Amino acid sequence: MPTIAVIQSLVKTIISLSSNLPPSVKQGSKSDKIWTVMNAEEGETPHETFNRRFDAMFGEDCCDSNGRLEHVCKGKLGLGLVCSYLLKVDWIADFPLDLVETKLQRLVLELKHLHKSDTRSNTQTQPARRPVPTAKLTDENNLEQPKLSFQCKVVEAYREQQNHNVTSKTSQDRVLSNTTEPEAIDEDHISIRRL
Repeated sequence: MPTIAVIQSLVKTIISLSSNLPPSVKQGSKSDKIWTVMNAEEGETPHETFNRRFDAMFGEDCCDSNGRLEHVCKGKLGLGLVCSYLLKVDWIADFPLDLVETKLQRLVLELKHLHKSDTRSNTQTQPARRPVPTAKLTDENNLEQPKLSFQCKVVEAYREQQNHNVTSKTSQDRVLSNTTEPEAIDEDHISIRRL
């Protein structure tokens, strides 16, 4: 027989998994099953309300041909409503916790499946990208300051190198302009072209 602590742990897991559902899960709306069921009339007891709602949204007859729950959708009008409801339930009030655990476990398994299948599809459809460490440094649109200490060190070292390159190029240009005459440079170019 599960305890209230087990039920509360399952509720926390559902809230956690619901809060960052992958983009492949549709956004909930007022025309979806979750909205309709969660705004329907409550039962005579808290258990009756819970049982009726979960059977209507996540019961065994709510699965598609692949055995996946059909009515899972994210956002305030989707699983957000379910999570709010679950947080308000007083689990002490004559609940058969073994049945509650079964219904909550079904939803947890579905949410974990959605996360896992999205991870698999992302790795299969997108080739692995190698990070380009200097891309952030040279991006003119990147106004974000580095946040981590190693980032600060890398950015500082890169900027010092860039400043050193600019400084040495400028000093080389000054030396060349002071020691050579423009006519001598033009004559060298002309003689090279003739060869």
